[in-house]
This record gives sequence, structure tokens and C-alpha cells, in this order.
Amino acid sequence: MARASTTQRGYGHAHQQNKKALIYNHDDGTECPWCGQPMYKEPAKNWDGHALEGDHNHDDGTGKPDKTILPKRLLHKLCNIHKADTIAEHGPKWYEKHGLSSNKNQPIDWPSGRIIDWQNLSVS
Repeated sequence: MARASTTQRGYGHAHQQNKKALIYNHDDGTECPWCGQPMYKEPAKNWDGHALEGDHNHDDGTGKPDKTILPKRLLHKLCNIHKADTIAEHGPKWYEKHGLSSNKNQPIDWPSGRIIDWQNLSVS
């Protein structure tokens, strides 16, 4: 069976132009929202050695990314592959780097001082 075209998979002309704009406006060294490592326009400088990719991080109503909405952020290619069809702001390595837990059974102390207790879904 033939693989779907880039447009059919959600990566058509508009996506490519949007990705170019995101990379053009990207500040080298900005931390990847998935792994926490720095991201660079030059693929060889990225830890995975690949060009950055646009991340579809908008819920389509089923809990999967809506590829009809253009990406608003960049990720390392391997981070984007690892993230796959999930909707999440950050990956486990990002939480680890920031001394936070992605475990929903533990409270998270946000920089603003608020504690989110995932077990009781309360914010203090």
C-alpha cells in the first residue's frame, strides 16, 4: 500500500511554510518543550542531529493532535517522534530537568508557588 502524501498526513504547503517561519524566528539555544535540551536552527547542533520539526499540539477532540491547525512550536525531530500522537506540553525529561515530576500521583510545585495535587485535583 502506498504511503499517504505529506498533505494527506497533515504536512502540506501551509505546514511547511509555517515550519520555515517558526525556524526563522527561533532563538538558538531555546529549550525544547519536550526534552529540555537546547534547540538550534543548524541540525548538526541538535542532540539528535536532525532539523527541528513543527509540533501539532492541539487536541482534535479525540485526544489526538489536530493536524488541520498549524504548529505553534518546534521540537527536536526525535522528541516529536517520541511524543507521537499525544497531546502534552512537556515530556518526562523536561520535568526531570526542572526538578518536577510528570507522575500525576505526586504534587507539582510550580515556579509561581502553586501546588497542584493531582490526586485531589486541587490548586493551592
